[in-house]
Amino acid sequence: MAARKKKEKPLLAKETKHILIGLAVLAVLFLILTSVFGKLGTFEYEGMTFVQEKFGQLDVFRYTYFYEGIEGDILQYNMFLRVDPRTNEVPVTGEIELPAKSRQMYVSIDTTGMAQCELSAVGISSLSAFLTNNQYPVKGATPFEAEAELRDIPFADCQSHPENAVFVVKTGDETKVEKQGNFCWVLQAADCEIVEVVEKFEVETIIQARAREA
Repeated sequence: MAARKKKEKPLLAKETKHILIGLAVLAVLFLILTSVFGKLGTFEYEGMTFVQEKFGQLDVFRYTYFYEGIEGDILQYNMFLRVDPRTNEVPVTGEIELPAKSRQMYVSIDTTGMAQCELSAVGISSLSAFLTNNQYPVKGATPFEAEAELRDIPFADCQSHPENAVFVVKTGDETKVEKQGNFCWVLQAADCEIVEVVEKFEVETIIQARAREA
């Protein structure tokens, strides 16, 4: 019996060694896979780090940044996009520099053609949330004087409020962001690309703000 035990010891030691090596390999493989798949959920765009997340069945892209509030405190804002900013090729013409946060802003909506666009409310809500969450006072408006009088709502276009920021959201034959006037930007959407044009404006606003601070 003693001789048999002496022969079994090397065998057990060898099996234990193989098990330990196997566990070590699995641990290294797990760390590699975790690292790889973790990086797949983030990407850099124009110096900003975006995180790709799931919101129900919807893929969204989140960018988190901090800014100084009106009271001097540091605030955090999470910007969520539906469209991958790397593939959003909406052209932007003109500088985007918003006025002081104490000035009233107007989101002026040309409803012509908007009813046919399923995500028009999503795009307009995104723009309003982007401005208000960055502590800008925002009012809804229309770019038509007759409609403003009929519905008793503010009238705002690129000539009516030269000291205030006005964002005219409309449909047209080309999707683009275009500066018209001192503090007026036209966000025009073709083929119901309202979400695309709004999100391009939001991202470009941050890009240009970061460039001025650099």
